[in-house]
Amino acid sequence: MKISFIKRLCVSACATLVASSAQAVYLSTTGTGQVLIYPYYTVRNGFATLLSVTNTQNNTKALKIRFREGMNGRDVSNFSLFLAPNDTWTAAVTDTANGARILTNDNSCVVPSFFFDETHKFSGTTQTFNEFYNFMYTGIRQDNPAFASLDRTREGFFEIIEMGVIDASLSNTAAQIIGFVGAQNCATLDRFDGAVLVPGSIQFPNSGAPLMAPPRGGLRGWASLINAASGANYTFRPTVLDGWSSQVAYSGAGSFNGTLLRDAFPATSMVTTPAGVVVSQWENGRDAVSAALMRESVINDFVLDAGTDSQTDWIITFPTKPFYTDPIYSNTGSRAPFSGPFSSTATTGCDGYEPSTLNREGSGTAIILPGLTPPSPPGWGDALLCMTAGVVPFLGSRTGDGSPPVSLLGSTNLSPMSYYHAYLSVIGSMSAPSTLTSPALRGTVGPNGRETFLFSQRQLPQPGLATLISPSGMQTTIPGKHFGLPVIGLMLHNYKNTGVTSRYGGVIEHSYSVRVE
Repeated sequence: MKISFIKRLCVSACATLVASSAQAVYLSTTGTGQVLIYPYYTVRNGFATLLSVTNTQNNTKALKIRFREGMNGRDVSNFSLFLAPNDTWTAAVTDTANGARILTNDNSCVVPSFFFDETHKFSGTTQTFNEFYNFMYTGIRQDNPAFASLDRTREGFFEIIEMGVIDASLSNTAAQIIGFVGAQNCATLDRFDGAVLVPGSIQFPNSGAPLMAPPRGGLRGWASLINAASGANYTFRPTVLDGWSSQVAYSGAGSFNGTLLRDAFPATSMVTTPAGVVVSQWENGRDAVSAALMRESVINDFVLDAGTDSQTDWIITFPTKPFYTDPIYSNTGSRAPFSGPFSSTATTGCDGYEPSTLNREGSGTAIILPGLTPPSPPGWGDALLCMTAGVVPFLGSRTGDGSPPVSLLGSTNLSPMSYYHAYLSVIGSMSAPSTLTSPALRGTVGPNGRETFLFSQRQLPQPGLATLISPSGMQTTIPGKHFGLPVIGLMLHNYKNTGVTSRYGGVIEHSYSVRVE
């Protein structure tokens, strides 16, 4: 745990707790940390996803890059990346005839070193290593026969996790590896990696000499959803966690169960609430990471002006959901705060929320578009989120024929009731705008407003007590009940200007409320 961070939140009395707990995972407020969680990638509807990660420190880092499809969060690609001091690595996720792949022309070392050499194929297949795979959700690992094709890899989310720092003070071998990374002598790294992709190699930390120190943070990044045909560019930053691990967390490239978000160590979380900072001890790292990401509500805007053919999509991602609901992970345990596993039943494994819709004047009266049949009246359970990483479209289609809306991203990861919001497309009493020189006559340009997803009926079970540190430094023992769901995401919106072929728009990060009692 970073003492400077704590001291910004409370007085010096917190130092005693910091010294005793030593480490806790928390949401970074600086934009840098040990873990970057990018809430979405897509190659649908003409989009490609560009990504960047930077080592802002003067050390050599080993990172895990892991892409996970959006339905059930299953692994579709993972490899190791080594970043020299102050090094930046960039790549792009692009479409293929069947699914998605990742490309780069960057010189930073990846393991296996031939990962981006498309002359190398998976054994017995025509699939290259950099193409996303489906064998983690097919065959003996099948989770839904209706969604077993490579098409499922076309959208999801990804994470970049610092596994450790190569420390030259530990051994001559470590110093040599730092030299290999700096000189882009990448093939030499393969023999240290213990990866399933490199048979016969040696596990990195156990190569006969100590090589690595625990993660030190300092990672930053960004991603862009680019559509060359429409001119769309949605650039956003990842959610950043720091204090994730105080020990080396190395796993070989292609290791499907190693170096996951659930592996936080020690299993301690630190959460900032209106009442102060809550430090909680958990039974496992999965719960610690979830606690750091718990939000009682998600709050953001929507823009649906008919005159500009505006569109709005919300991205809603639950990065730790598979560790509670998916039996492929050995450490599933209790499913709370989530309801159940992903399956072929449309309403199984979905989590309900209470929607609250207001226009820009604070009115919550909903007017239904003619020709559309709304679902049952809004309330708990009427609106469902079923995907690990899904898209909620706010009337992406104005056909008026009752069909589900089409998201501006072209997403197919739409939960059964997530398009409920299409029916709330006209909010309150909207009137056409008048002249800007007549304030009394100006109407509300609409339908635009604010939406809230409330998860107050969910709770992360707390096995023990937690400590609340007030802004004055007072420490109080509390039950430590974390309400809501571990969720991240974004709002994307676009506009169409008359006479201009391309669209323009932007990204607004979600706002959240946090409640720990």
